Amino acid sequence: MTDHAPIRTAMVLAAGYGKRLRPLTEHMPKPLIPIGRGHLLDWIFTTLVDAGVQRVAVNTHHLAEQIEDHLRERHQGLDVTIFYEPEILGTGGALANARSLLGRDDHFLLVNGDVLCNPDYIRLAAAHTDEAEATLVLTNEPRINTVRIGPNGRVRDVAGLLGAVPSVEDRMLTYTGIAVFSRRFLDRLPAGPSELAPALSAALTDDPDAVRGHLLEGGLWHDLGTPARYLEAVASLQEGSERVMRGPGVSVAAGARLRGFVTLYTGCRVDADVELDDCVVMPGVRVRGPAVHHRLVLGDGWVMPAHSPVPVEPPRALRSILTEAGFDGVCRTVPLTGQASDRLFWRVACEGRTAVVMDAHDDALDFDRFVDIAGFLHEQGLGGPWVLAVDRNRPALVMEDLGDASLGRLLADPKAIDPIDDVFARLLDLQTRGTDLVERGACSALTDRNFTEVDLVGEAGYFATRFLSNVCKTDPEVIMSCEAECRSLAKDVAAQPLVLMHRDFQSTNIMLDDGLVRLVDVQGMRLGPRGYDPASLIRDPYLDPTAERVADLRARWAALVSKAVGVDPEVVHHEVVLAGLLRNMQALGAYGFLSHIRGKRSYRRWIMPGLRQLAAGLNDLADLAVAPAMPRLTALVKRILQDHDHLDLDP
Repeated sequence: MTDHAPIRTAMVLAAGYGKRLRPLTEHMPKPLIPIGRGHLLDWIFTTLVDAGVQRVAVNTHHLAEQIEDHLRERHQGLDVTIFYEPEILGTGGALANARSLLGRDDHFLLVNGDVLCNPDYIRLAAAHTDEAEATLVLTNEPRINTVRIGPNGRVRDVAGLLGAVPSVEDRMLTYTGIAVFSRRFLDRLPAGPSELAPALSAALTDDPDAVRGHLLEGGLWHDLGTPARYLEAVASLQEGSERVMRGPGVSVAAGARLRGFVTLYTGCRVDADVELDDCVVMPGVRVRGPAVHHRLVLGDGWVMPAHSPVPVEPPRALRSILTEAGFDGVCRTVPLTGQASDRLFWRVACEGRTAVVMDAHDDALDFDRFVDIAGFLHEQGLGGPWVLAVDRNRPALVMEDLGDASLGRLLADPKAIDPIDDVFARLLDLQTRGTDLVERGACSALTDRNFTEVDLVGEAGYFATRFLSNVCKTDPEVIMSCEAECRSLAKDVAAQPLVLMHRDFQSTNIMLDDGLVRLVDVQGMRLGPRGYDPASLIRDPYLDPTAERVADLRARWAALVSKAVGVDPEVVHHEVVLAGLLRNMQALGAYGFLSHIRGKRSYRRWIMPGLRQLAAGLNDLADLAVAPAMPRLTALVKRILQDHDHLDLDP
């Protein structure tokens, strides 16, 4: 953009129904849901005004009057134009409908009205060149990454619409719902309903440089599209010292108990004998006791839980794939719980046969990857589950039942035979035969992303944010002092040979089915560093192995790899030590996120085992003859272990 001029015009998309946020959005439109000490729309407008935006187009439909009244009362100093849509036009149609305003300047901003974000709009304006039609603000949110971006910042594909051939240098990232567009992009949008993705794909087809990516660095981003994600956003905002936020006129009785994060908006009353745990209470609501509320939003006569209870039986919509899988008689069903994801599972039994039903629910992005990778692993005898029937539209599937005998459960039984040699043999087969098959193109899903230095640095950043900062309340300057050490470690691990990796090769994902080693949660598989998977198992916090056990496992793995591929056992030993540090960092970050943000407090009990394994790995690092020194991180982890009484580890 010429002279990096600020952007003066923006559009906020505010027309949606917010169906997945019902019953909350039956009472207010999604852009007006409370967040922090204000409303989401106020947050968005404040960031735009701070960036110098002067004119804002807002499209409306659902409860449009509330949005218009709110803007009239709160944002009188801004030039706001409402574009009411009698019928919702979609993301592309909304822009076309506001062409008269958006086309006044050479460039304009687009902001989805259901995202909480604080991008640097000045840097975004500087990043958008006159040659580009669109610059998308991207972030790394693995569960919903759908934008393929090359190393030069060019977007190569959006939602797979172009079928771009993957490159090892590509990254998969998430579109934040924020972008800057050149005026000429409006010419691609027809009158009437349309979506952005096809228009972006058409621009890329005409010119590979037409769509650029701009990474959101260190910024806040939450998609408030579901009850769980809304509560996650609230938890993230209150992750600091203000775990309980009280608005004006709030009354909390002496006998009430507030746990986790709790938001009490203006005029709330909480009676004695009430427990609120990770809850939001809407303005003016009285919470009567005795009652216990966990992870939900309480309104006037309604509640919105983070997740609906898992039904006893799979939904009727899944009967067709059950019939296809041969389960068309009277089946007994049992819900399966305990997963870190939001997918729903049931075990079904009929005439002596069992299978597992998976409904991807709100965790559907990698569903197709799961189906394709599981099929490849099963066909090649590499331990994947046999998928019996698939509905890619819902999406849902029926797969073979691998039972409940995880490696973790077997090793907890002192009478069980140690199956670790069989597990290592399965892993070696993945790393040798599996890698060869992937490199020869046997499964395209396994070549669409690699685990590179950028991802490894991201794991260290995840640990810094979700564990050191949010759980341990570590001083930001102390965290920053460890950054160079972690980057050096990531560089060394990324230099290891690339092999087919599971990505979460831990005891809970390894099943022993009639003596055979089988694998679950395979959707994250890709090519990555050779030491990562064995390190995930050898220093698995769920097992919390002793130093002697770690040394034995590492020696057995090194001997196996050395014999198979002719590499020095000491090299293998080094690979596992280095990769294990990043893996334990990732695990601690995940425990912090799942327990403190997603409300799955059971993961807090794995924090101390994870810390012990990280500390032991850092000691192993110091013993290596050739290894990057990490004195700052070593000292920090030691200090946290010695003074962990202040950590919130109560499940």
